[in-house]
Amino acid sequence: MISWILIALSLIQPDSLTEANILVQQRPLRLMSESAKIFCNYTSNGKKIEAFRALLRKGVERVEVCSIYKNSTHNITKYSPEISCRVAFKTEKEVTFNLQSLHANQTDIYSCKIEVFEPPPYEVNESLGTLVHVKAPETPESQCQQGPVFTSMAAAIGVLIVYSILTTTAFFYCWLKTKKNKIVRNDYFNMTAWQSNALKKRPQPPGVPARNYTAYRSWEP
Repeated sequence: MISWILIALSLIQPDSLTEANILVQQRPLRLMSESAKIFCNYTSNGKKIEAFRALLRKGVERVEVCSIYKNSTHNITKYSPEISCRVAFKTEKEVTFNLQSLHANQTDIYSCKIEVFEPPPYEVNESLGTLVHVKAPETPESQCQQGPVFTSMAAAIGVLIVYSILTTTAFFYCWLKTKKNKIVRNDYFNMTAWQSNALKKRPQPPGVPARNYTAYRSWEP
């Protein structure tokens, strides 16, 4: 019994060690578009990889979106019917997944998985993933709903502007009228009789002839 346990541990141990030999790196980007380009870099202890498979998986459930198997003779690609995906090799150590025509319900984390078959031993690793956020397009209904809202807001602003202009004009008119009445009232109170401070003429005594000042003018040179 113990011998069987040791044999099982010996079989499991190499797989756990080989999983750490391959390094998979993926740029931690946050893309907001209907199309996305995901780059997946991989290395395997500096040795040349002869046969491997690259997979792009979606979400926590790791649903396979597309994959490619490559060796020295041919390439085999596999695509999901739900998402438009194309695979390209930019360099010998980088795979590019091009996603097109994405929808809002396809917003998720997309991770890259690399499996190396040759040279042995078998190696596998997966990246942390890239968040792809797809914005939902505006529907005609939402645009129609925004139209009345914008019209009502513009009408309310116009009413406020007209009300402000009328209020300002009325206030200015009342201020001018009050100022004018105040000036007229002050002038009325400041007016005095022209004879109030003048010297009163003494009455001419009876029998005294009135002086004729024109007689003195004849003596002037």
